[in-house]
Amino acid sequence: MEKSYSSLTIFDLDHTLLKSNSSLAFGKFLYRKGVVSFFKALQLSFLYVFCKFRIIRLEKLLKASLAIPTPQEYAQEFIEKYLVSLINTHMHEQLIASKNRHSLTVVLSAAPNYLACPIANYLGADLCVASTQSILDGKAKAKVAAELAGQYLISLSDTTAYTDSLEDLPLLELVGHPIAVNPNFLLKKICNKKGWRFVRV
Repeated sequence: MEKSYSSLTIFDLDHTLLKSNSSLAFGKFLYRKGVVSFFKALQLSFLYVFCKFRIIRLEKLLKASLAIPTPQEYAQEFIEKYLVSLINTHMHEQLIASKNRHSLTVVLSAAPNYLACPIANYLGADLCVASTQSILDGKAKAKVAAELAGQYLISLSDTTAYTDSLEDLPLLELVGHPIAVNPNFLLKKICNKKGWRFVRV
């Protein structure tokens, strides 16, 4: 029998639960260990910047990161040694507070599954869904959120979503309590127009 929850609380990972991009930090860690070459690390850094400015699609960065030999072997070491410095303490406290209110806490992330879900587990989230062979973009996150709400018999009006990303607009529009975290100018403008909350942490 599945556990009963009073609500659903969804968290983005990068720049929400974490202060920075987990994949980029992990890439630097792999370079320092000698797992990836300087040129591979440079390529991943450029792809990340290009994604941020929407010059290329996120799928290209995911494909490049998945080409790294057995990164899963190093994910736990990275988490144990470096994750604490990356945690957004305020948002992590929100996750713990949500769990204490018997809310189902879920991390939905575009980061690779082999990295995002061990991090989500470390942070204490109940569930995690992240990118595998395809990107978990905003539309996909909204679909997962709706499916989880149905599976656990939780109303979407009782669902909260925290994210920093404009790409997650479909998710924010779906839930009853959308909250933008450190939004950029465009996302803040949308929040003001729609009457959504946003936080600076």
